[in-house]
Amino acid sequence: MSRIERRECDRFQIPGATLVYKIDRYFFKNPEFTRDIFPIHDISLGGVRFLSQRQLKLNTSLTLKINLPKDEVSITLEGKVVWTSHYPGDSYNHLIGVQFYPYGERKNLNSPKCLHQLKALEEKYRRFHLKDH
Repeated sequence: MSRIERRECDRFQIPGATLVYKIDRYFFKNPEFTRDIFPIHDISLGGVRFLSQRQLKLNTSLTLKINLPKDEVSITLEGKVVWTSHYPGDSYNHLIGVQFYPYGERKNLNSPKCLHQLKALEEKYRRFHLKDH
């Protein structure tokens, strides 16, 4: 089981990336993802920050489906809300921080395949941003 600490991770941005989520209840998982699509502010190997019209409660367990631009596949991860903040935007007024659950092969852990996908995206988009600056 591998938990990635937030401070060990570099945040990176993926232009056009969005997510949908479903709230996981204690005894069951909600089968439906949100109809609304939320823009991703930034992401790291340890978590994601996204914009929302509504605030989520701390420690809310979520299943997140991260949708990548163009032809790239989506990544489904589980995590919990670790903070929320007011966001001074016109369309979205909350910034939500989610910490991903650890990666591993056991039940209730995020797949190591997802970690490898995030590492590849981190490398790709870090280089992408370095070229722009």
